[in-house]
Amino acid sequence: MESLGTKHSDTFLQGGGETGELIRNFDWYSTPIGIPSSWPTALKFAVHAMLHTSVPTHISWGTDYIQLYNDAAISTFDKGRHPAALGSSVKSRPQIWKILDPVFASIMAGGKEQQRDLLMKIETNGLIEERYVDIFYAPICNDDWTIGGVQTVIFDTTDKIHSFRQTKEDELKLRSIIEVATIAICFFTGKDMIIEIANTSMIKIWAKGPEVIGKPLKKALPELEDQPFSNLLKEVYNTGKTFEAKASPAHIIIDGVLTTSYFDYSYVAIRNSNGEVYGILNMATDVTSQVLALQELHDNKSQLDFTIEATQLGIWNLNPITNTFTGNNRLKDWFGLEDDEKISLKAATDAIADKDRHAVENAISNALQPASGRHCPPRRTHCSGGHRGGVRGRCDSRLCRIAVRRRVPPRDGGELSR
Repeated sequence: MESLGTKHSDTFLQGGGETGELIRNFDWYSTPIGIPSSWPTALKFAVHAMLHTSVPTHISWGTDYIQLYNDAAISTFDKGRHPAALGSSVKSRPQIWKILDPVFASIMAGGKEQQRDLLMKIETNGLIEERYVDIFYAPICNDDWTIGGVQTVIFDTTDKIHSFRQTKEDELKLRSIIEVATIAICFFTGKDMIIEIANTSMIKIWAKGPEVIGKPLKKALPELEDQPFSNLLKEVYNTGKTFEAKASPAHIIIDGVLTTSYFDYSYVAIRNSNGEVYGILNMATDVTSQVLALQELHDNKSQLDFTIEATQLGIWNLNPITNTFTGNNRLKDWFGLEDDEKISLKAATDAIADKDRHAVENAISNALQPASGRHCPPRRTHCSGGHRGGVRGRCDSRLCRIAVRRRVPPRDGGELSR
């Protein structure tokens, strides 16, 4: 018969590092649990699994809850409690037992128990260290299938809690920035794009009211679902890469009407302290008025180009900064220039007959002066090549545009405009 000082060589006790060696050499005969060879099959399996896992695991057996644990669980004890805790009763520590008593009673009665993000204060090297853990409890059965003990598995969640706290602190800072910003800003969290924060400017753009806060974007603004935004947000969330767009259209329901507006906007991935993307910052500027103004300008230019072509005008532009002369194809043909050729103003005016050149140069120079009203008065000129024409223009600090109407002598000796 095994007795005090006997080393237990049972196969299920092999391995397990420091605590495995202690368990094999422990005098279990003198405890209520008895020698290992007499333990119930389920307990043997549980002890064997415990010795071969890196997860902190405790076993509390019998009505006295005699303790066994693995190497990983040593860190869950206060300084000085290991190895004294091995083979002792959990009840020997009143403060701990006060917490575990109702939990173990529930497990022994067939219940289920777990504790999430439980704060543990553990003394190490004279200091109290705070750790957060998830604890899961499971029953271990006797050979007759009655419950004989409790297995406790512990997962450290300290990093998760600290990361969560840091994230919340960062969100508070972000919220304070967003709320006072003059541009439209909002912050989405999670893959469902929950609207966590949105300032007044963004809510005004959405035209939905502050009740959108806390809702997924697809529910708050369902009209955006068939537009590019959902896929773009998903891509930024998955890749962490920033996305930017200029003058992009967005169709938003305002007062029951689907309205098109244009925005410069960006999606920026926000990461937690672990470097993981957990949200997206959306900044937007409404540029609808600028886009519509450019569209109108483009339409006006198209109309002007049509008018120029219809009236067969030669048009040339002067850049006052570079003093470069450019013209439309008709004028370049008259001057004998290539389609993509640019020349200086002097080279252009040299083509004008001597008697008219000085007057044209003075008119252009005066038109560039603010007090002149920026107009080049109409006048009739002669080119050195023998062509005659009328000149009219308008200038500003960036561009001087001159229209030339070519005239050639008709067959009967009079003048005919082309």
